[in-house]
Amino acid sequence: MASSAQNIDPFSKHVRETTDKMVAEGHPERIVGDVHSLIRAVTKHFNLVPDSIVKSLPLYLHDIWYKCIQAGKNITAWSESQDVLVCHLVAVRNLGSPPPPAGSTKGNTLSDGRIFWSDLPLFAQDLVEEFTSRFYQKGSYNSEQYQNMGAFLGRLVSVGIYDGPALCTLSLFRETLEVPRSLNIDPESGEIPLDHLLFALSSLISHSGWSLPILASNHPSAPATDDSHPDLSGLGELAIKAGNIPSSGYSPQRWAFWMERLQELSQCGDGEVQSRAEDCRDSMEETQTMNRLL
Repeated sequence: MASSAQNIDPFSKHVRETTDKMVAEGHPERIVGDVHSLIRAVTKHFNLVPDSIVKSLPLYLHDIWYKCIQAGKNITAWSESQDVLVCHLVAVRNLGSPPPPAGSTKGNTLSDGRIFWSDLPLFAQDLVEEFTSRFYQKGSYNSEQYQNMGAFLGRLVSVGIYDGPALCTLSLFRETLEVPRSLNIDPESGEIPLDHLLFALSSLISHSGWSLPILASNHPSAPATDDSHPDLSGLGELAIKAGNIPSSGYSPQRWAFWMERLQELSQCGDGEVQSRAEDCRDSMEETQTMNRLL
């Protein structure tokens, strides 16, 4: 990752190399235990060491988020290991804002202004970077990895971890349903197959619980959309042409457009695309009917 790899120290290099080795050897689920250990180690150091270590915390947090992203990308979508990983993140968030280290003059506010641990600091930056730099680049993910990351996003938003995941979720709906995509792409083109994106979207919806209607209905518990990345949050070409949809973020009108597009794709004549579009629409209809927010 470009931003998180800047001025990387030997410990961070070792952490990332170990993570990549686990993935290469086919054991990405082992990353989850590493995430837990790193979280405990960082929390312990924060509580015991002087101000000097606080300066290094953002770097170590980036290491944790690197591991989380690689785990989300490579652990099978339906694996309980993904659930355990999200539980670790929820546990960290629930720690709230612990008292600063004894003798600290800087408190527990990090360099980006966020509070340790209550804001899950820096995770949004790393996850959004993953989506702006790699997720939509052909060759960065295979079909199974799209499904895995979709499931990870769904699990994150399902427990209310919205900062970063909600924006990336919105971008997946945008890229899949609002951007014109050919059903028969040239293998040499740089375009991601539509069925790969639908695979990710179906997986996301299946693991998202009640969160998508909460976001789309602008429920009081839903966060404001981060508009600093219009390439992720802004309307795609097809949604713009449809008209009467707010220009950015989640909305009931945008949800209705997604439902219409999924209906169209379920009748497109391509068996794989049709099947996955039907799965997405059926899951969204069920959720919409059960909570009556839309």
